[in-house]
Amino acid sequence: TYTSSDTLSLHDALPIYAGRHARRVVGVGAVVGVGRGNGVDRYSFLGSFLMESVDRIAQELGKTCSALGIKIVTAESCTGGLIAGTLTDVPGASAWFDRGFVTYSNEAKKAMLGVREETLTEFGAVSKETAEEMALGAVAHSGAGAAVSVTGIAGPGGGTAEKPVGTVCFGFAESVTGFPRCTTVVKHFDGDRASVRRQSVAFAVEELNNLLASIPSETPVPLRRG
Repeated sequence: TYTSSDTLSLHDALPIYAGRHARRVVGVGAVVGVGRGNGVDRYSFLGSFLMESVDRIAQELGKTCSALGIKIVTAESCTGGLIAGTLTDVPGASAWFDRGFVTYSNEAKKAMLGVREETLTEFGAVSKETAEEMALGAVAHSGAGAAVSVTGIAGPGGGTAEKPVGTVCFGFAESVTGFPRCTTVVKHFDGDRASVRRQSVAFAVEELNNLLASIPSETPVPLRRG
């Protein structure tokens, strides 16, 4: 889990701030059993802290990108541009943020990111396979060296027994170390639509920073062809 001298990871920090108001915290911000005691709202209490922490990590992500000499691209479905918005809230983000794709429909995923029809048909829009093609497609269709993609079911409807509401798939791609590679993660978040989307943003920002922070800053950035 990413840590720095002045930034706790969201996974470590949330239990501290949740205190006795949460019976357990699962993953990044996945809160279960947060009560309304002492006037504390179920999700607004942790939601406020969650996004404040995300903002701090987004600043760290910007520093990481600057050290590597790369830019970021986002490919979002269920978050509808919230990740891009969070990153561009950071002053000076134009130095390390390239662009954001909001591909809510399957047609947009295919047209803008090159997601294959076969992938959508076999695995569905909410799948690690689609998330992988979204992330790699975002790198291929931009001037960025790293990408994060997200596709999920924020609710309240749309869930199934196999993929319940709160299922979110992420892709984290980078081409800094050579040929583009991608890691996928599937998470299950609790809460209402707004909470699932907030948690998705938090996880995406932190994990992208984890990935890029693990790359030595002296790694040469490959020349882009074309």
